[in-house]
Amino acid sequence: MFAFFDRTDPGKPHPASKEALAERRAQSKFEFRSGDKSRPLLYSTIDEEFKNAVRKFGNRPAVSYGSNTWTYEELDRHVEATVQQFRARGLGRGMVVGMIMHNRPAMIIEGMAVLRIGAVIAPFDPSILPGEFNELLMLVHPHFLITENGDLNKIDVRVDEEPDCGKVYPEMPAFIQFPDGSDNQTRVQKDTNEKRVNCAVQLAEDLELTPDDRVCITGHLYRGIGIALDVMATFYAGGCAVLPTGQDPESVLSTIERRECTVLNGRDATYQELAEVESVDKFNLSSLTRGYLARKTMSEETFRNLEERLGFTLTTGFRMRELAGPITSASWKDPFEQRFGTVQQLSPHVDARIAEDGELCVRGYIVIQSYMENVQGVKHILDAEDWFHTGIRAEFTEDGLVRYLGNMDD
Repeated sequence: MFAFFDRTDPGKPHPASKEALAERRAQSKFEFRSGDKSRPLLYSTIDEEFKNAVRKFGNRPAVSYGSNTWTYEELDRHVEATVQQFRARGLGRGMVVGMIMHNRPAMIIEGMAVLRIGAVIAPFDPSILPGEFNELLMLVHPHFLITENGDLNKIDVRVDEEPDCGKVYPEMPAFIQFPDGSDNQTRVQKDTNEKRVNCAVQLAEDLELTPDDRVCITGHLYRGIGIALDVMATFYAGGCAVLPTGQDPESVLSTIERRECTVLNGRDATYQELAEVESVDKFNLSSLTRGYLARKTMSEETFRNLEERLGFTLTTGFRMRELAGPITSASWKDPFEQRFGTVQQLSPHVDARIAEDGELCVRGYIVIQSYMENVQGVKHILDAEDWFHTGIRAEFTEDGLVRYLGNMDD
């Protein structure tokens, strides 16, 4: 599931060994920790935060794709026009909308329109096989489906002629996701506006995003975190979300050079490819200062090589597919060990405890709202007290950081 890379002293027990773990736990005073709670969590919807950005940064660039750029005001007008179209088709609050689209501005516009109405986005991988796609449709029963051409297609005959146009609240669901869990079982999970908003704020703070930043987003928007986390973190800070026209390394590097991107926000596979591409030197990447890696499986050597080749500072948070945000995180200004993720601080408002067997358990806003009732085998992950069992062995350091030691089944 995860790869861990520890620098160990050959003369001492491996830090993940049972003997070393038992010894440190016997000496430890910290069995329970909480992330920083000095900044209150926001109680708002994704659309409310987008509207705040429109008011504050109206004429600044919000999204760039190819040779086109939309300001916050222009983007908002497109979103509102799409809202009116969708409502005329019968889309209302609480309905489920499947989306199967590639990374492009239309997915942001139509996704934001769905969220403004108060409907729930169920994003699908555009490369999904027909059989698997039909199985997922049967699980979530979407009322509408938005396809690559942007059309809103009614697929549920139960849709009312008069859609619910009521107020959208932060605790209402915003996304349905289909992650492969840590036990390799596909799950169907719901997540709220409020949770996604606060995860986006945390990412914006970790990267210290500003209105002058141009963030190259290479992660798949269909994963939900693309719109609700990567894009919304950029919008929260007033920056510009830059979408490459392709996912290959050459397209990404060309986009960074052409748009003078200051931040690279990507998935592990993209960074791995960038670490191996031979043509990096032919691109001018001098504008790039920092990057964020959503879910790290690369080695320390590759991580360092990326920073050296791209000339930027990379950071990561410790994420799991079943969670809305990272358990721990690091600022791009933190020491390498924390940025690499071996030892990190708890994300704000996240509670953590170490169970007797050494397993890290967490709870807080990062834990998803609910699993769909027809998914089996979830009880071992969420217990009766809402602690999420990560399957990861960890310990608290004396200064309250979390040190990751490996998987429980290693």
